[in-house]
Amino acid sequence: MFIKYNNENAIFLMRKTFQIESFQQRSQALWAGMSIFGMEKLSNKDNAATLKDLELLKSMWTLKKEWEEAFDSWKDGLFSQLDTASMESSASIFSKRVFKIGRDTKG
Repeated sequence: MFIKYNNENAIFLMRKTFQIESFQQRSQALWAGMSIFGMEKLSNKDNAATLKDLELLKSMWTLKKEWEEAFDSWKDGLFSQLDTASMESSASIFSKRVFKIGRDTKG
């Protein structure tokens, strides 16, 4: 199931990104006080991973939206008037971006 990217989801992404970044800033501010007492620094690995996941999700939704816009511009034209070179170039660029997102997702 693919969740459709809309304004509500965009706001959710922005809100979660802001919350995580705020938490990271707060933990850095607290670290100065914690070091006085010899306490260990808190790990932000999970927060960094979540931020990366949110960015990947945003990239996927943006790519999907751009592909739909490009496809919409192509599908309504006359077959004889299609600029296949431009379409092939665009498809190649989209393909590279999809593979990059795939690598980032696995990595």
